[in-house]
Amino acid sequence: HMEGLDVAFLAQMSARVARTQSGEWAVSADMRRVLLRWLLQVGRKFQLMQETLHICAQIVDYVLVCEPARISKANFQLLGIAALFVASKYNEIHTWEAEKYVFVCDGLYSVEQLFEMEGVILTVTSFNLQFPTIQQFAGVALQQHSRLAEAVAMLSNLALFDFSLFNRFQKKHLACVILYLALKIESPQQVRSRDVMEASNIPEEVFRECSSMLLALYQDRERIHP
Repeated sequence: HMEGLDVAFLAQMSARVARTQSGEWAVSADMRRVLLRWLLQVGRKFQLMQETLHICAQIVDYVLVCEPARISKANFQLLGIAALFVASKYNEIHTWEAEKYVFVCDGLYSVEQLFEMEGVILTVTSFNLQFPTIQQFAGVALQQHSRLAEAVAMLSNLALFDFSLFNRFQKKHLACVILYLALKIESPQQVRSRDVMEASNIPEEVFRECSSMLLALYQDRERIHP
């Protein structure tokens, strides 16, 4: 079921991105990176699961792609904190009250504005928050390689910062590449890309492109996500 959802969601995102006109977004790649860096900090402060933060990032990108006219520089942070609020209610057992989410925005927005943006998110997503995540696919492998959990978590978060990497590949394929790179970081001589491709049934061109993009993020990690 999860693999079917992964394929279908990628096809939907790809089609919407292809229809988006150049210059239609009011926010830049740098603004997106700044927002995500801040959301990860808020997520740590609120002790949220990593998967919740990834659902939040997917909500932000989905709204940007589906309704770019609704998002401006002025309400982009509001979209981010509302996405975190929605993702928390969907994915966490316990979540903080709305006032706490507004508080971390230093008085920029009201609770009413948070609820209004929550309504936008739920309308755009048709109340369907079942997004495929890296964690869903990496979780099974981590049961056998628990020592890699920290490296996988770090690489998964790095993947958020590149819109193209995060939205252009199936999360199953991205998870495979993340596990491969985590293994390479731990034992460079002990893992071969060919073995990973065969075991995970990932096309070679996808593996090469995805791993190249992720490696570039890893090499620039101190600047991207200090």
